[in-house]
Amino acid sequence: MEHNKTSNPAGQWLDKATRAICFGPDRREVRAELEEHLEDKALDFRRIFPGLTEEEAQERAAAEMGDPEEIGKELARIHKPWLGYLWRASQAALGLGLAGVLLTGYLAAAVDTAWDAALSSEEPMQGIPFRCREPVQVGRYTLWVEEAALRPVQGGGTAELVLSWRAVSPCFWEAPRSTLSQTWTAGDDLGTEYVSLWGRAWQDGAWGPYVSSLSLEGDFPGWSGEQSIYGVPWEARQVWVNLETGGAEPITLVLEREEKP
Repeated sequence: MEHNKTSNPAGQWLDKATRAICFGPDRREVRAELEEHLEDKALDFRRIFPGLTEEEAQERAAAEMGDPEEIGKELARIHKPWLGYLWRASQAALGLGLAGVLLTGYLAAAVDTAWDAALSSEEPMQGIPFRCREPVQVGRYTLWVEEAALRPVQGGGTAELVLSWRAVSPCFWEAPRSTLSQTWTAGDDLGTEYVSLWGRAWQDGAWGPYVSSLSLEGDFPGWSGEQSIYGVPWEARQVWVNLETGGAEPITLVLEREEKP
């Protein structure tokens, strides 16, 4: 009964007994508990002495509870403010931790769903198919070649191996780099070496073998993009693409020619 705490003997006693408790939530809880004890004692006095008024019963109950100043000192010693603030901070941290666990589980499920949907595509890319189902980990992102096909370059007699990439990540706050450039090289089983887009050279009226950069677009949790390896011989049966990530060794994905039945 916080609203009338100073208008009666019980309220005045409660004021004095809880005044020294600095942490507000503790003070309110202790006051409510003491108030219940006072009310119980006042009711007992009125049952024993029916002639007592409510105010007289409260006075006797407060007197029996003891000196409020001394009780207040002891309560203040027990309920130190820093303990209360530490408890509230730990509650907040626990809440954030649980939210993080739930969010991580949700995002992981979303990533798995996106991956499964990508791998079950029913519209194959046109051309001679190449397959690579092994994903690679680049930082917080999982990348893999969803589809690949060897097909002729428009207006020329050479071929290109087109790679359809997919990337997923549980880190919704951090989209992948829009373009992965100057990091790609490739090779094939016929001895052809493919340089990055920025290292390509003009040879005999055409560009020499090279790997284009990779642009990833989309929304969380999945991003996609296409990449081309130019100048791949039609007879090639295996092509590998290398991604330089700053480590000791590049990340390599091997693509195998898939024979049609």
